[in-house]
Amino acid sequence: MPSKLPAQKIKLRNKAVILIQENHSTPIVSMCAYFKGGIRHENQSQNGITNFTQKVLLKGTEQFNAEEFAFRTEAIGSSMVTFTDKDAFGAHTSVLSKHLEQAFELFLDAIFHPTFPTEEAEKERQMILAEIEEGRDEIYSLCLELCDKTLFKDHPYRLPIKGEPETLSALGRDDLVGWHQKWYHPNNLIFSIVGDVQAERIAEKAFNYFEKIPKGKLPKFVAPTENIHGKREGAIELEKRQLAIALGFLAPPAADDSRFTFEVLNGVLSGMGSRLFIELRDKKGLAYSVGSRYEPVLDYGIMKTFMGTAANQEKAAKEGLIEELMKLRDFDVQEEELLRTKRFLVGLYEIGRQKNYTQAMRYARYEMLGLGWRVANLYPKKIESVEVGQIRELAVRYLDPENFSCAVVRPVKSSLEVSPSKT
Repeated sequence: MPSKLPAQKIKLRNKAVILIQENHSTPIVSMCAYFKGGIRHENQSQNGITNFTQKVLLKGTEQFNAEEFAFRTEAIGSSMVTFTDKDAFGAHTSVLSKHLEQAFELFLDAIFHPTFPTEEAEKERQMILAEIEEGRDEIYSLCLELCDKTLFKDHPYRLPIKGEPETLSALGRDDLVGWHQKWYHPNNLIFSIVGDVQAERIAEKAFNYFEKIPKGKLPKFVAPTENIHGKREGAIELEKRQLAIALGFLAPPAADDSRFTFEVLNGVLSGMGSRLFIELRDKKGLAYSVGSRYEPVLDYGIMKTFMGTAANQEKAAKEGLIEELMKLRDFDVQEEELLRTKRFLVGLYEIGRQKNYTQAMRYARYEMLGLGWRVANLYPKKIESVEVGQIRELAVRYLDPENFSCAVVRPVKSSLEVSPSKT
């Protein structure tokens, strides 16, 4: 039997979607439950509720309390992990194929039948609050978060995934139960399974499980329109000796086929051998660290370039980032540079495909976006087909020097100023 067989998609009457990929190269199976939602469906008063709900999800079910559930998952060597993103949330787990039956039941029991014990919820709340407090001391993550808040005025993408202490502290068990009842429905689910399974057998098991769950009424959502007119600025001062700056631009959304070209554009800018690193760190000595990040999400893509530098280099850092971005608008990328970027992106992607859980997550995400799960296998071809002129065209369309957000986390005046050479 070949190690990999063609993947298949099953859509049930209650609109649940099941994706199955056999891979018999190792005796491991990964499962992913992927739901549309996340920050995209939160508002200011309930910010952080998705992440909070996800954190308490694995802390007890109708069958097992938190201790019993943890014991049973550990007994079969299973690791269950929840996640929350800007436009989705869910969970994934990996297990030896000989324990698939037990893992399947435990995994779906946690997702569809959690009890949200008050005591466990309070423990998780305190842990999230501690993470938020620690995050206020991390200038890079704080700066990128501020960049989102500055870029978006109305869209929920401006909200932090973990929420704010005030909103998080106000959420109770009833809020978590209500949020779960609102979003965790089969007609909002993509369930992907990749690994050492017999597709026909697991398809029958999944069918029998999910068909029993009635579809729910999902909230309607109309994305607020965001137009960037002018330069938006936001700043925070901390007792730090260095400065972080980030520039934010709207970019192609996740379901736009041009996102693959924009991933190459971002790859040209970010990484150890990238333009930002070579020009701003190596040649000009401006940066402690420098890079760019492209987040292709449902309603808008988000492009952020960022730098950590000395406190007295704010103006030079901002001008340096803008200059490198404008080069993409004014000049074509060199063929050698394009080839290096493509090799890096495809290589990184192919390495990820060796992990069942990564492949399961990719299948589910592309299916959720409406592109179809097969795009996960076409990614290398999409990247390799990108041409020089397409990159410049997108740079002109999205990297507008007159319309962007600028976020700065700078030292308060009493802090010492140091240069990169003294670190």
